[in-house]
Amino acid sequence: MRVEAPAITRVTDELRRQLVGTYGPRLHGVYLSGSYARGDQDDVSDLDILIMPNTIPAYGAETDRTSTRIARLSLEYGVSISRVFMSQEDWQHGASAFLHNVRRDAIHMLSQPIAVLAES
Repeated sequence: MRVEAPAITRVTDELRRQLVGTYGPRLHGVYLSGSYARGDQDDVSDLDILIMPNTIPAYGAETDRTSTRIARLSLEYGVSISRVFMSQEDWQHGASAFLHNVRRDAIHMLSQPIAVLAES
């Protein structure tokens, strides 16, 4: 089942609002990455999200903090949402292949209107 662009716009807008509400000033960034950011998604693409709190004292705690919301949005919109947490420090100074690809393709969801996703 292909998820149409307006639904992706709604899910990313809602996800952004929920993450801002959950993290408040701790939230440094939220990035859409992967196939939806590149515009080459297909019927089985998931929605790849990188969540960047200023610090991550315990990765598992961040996963637990967002699991219910992510599951609800995935079910409501019919798209699998994959998330990764990364500290601001790791984002700025990390050198992995994963980071190289995410930096190249990512859309910063806190600074850019999500409506641009509908144009992909």
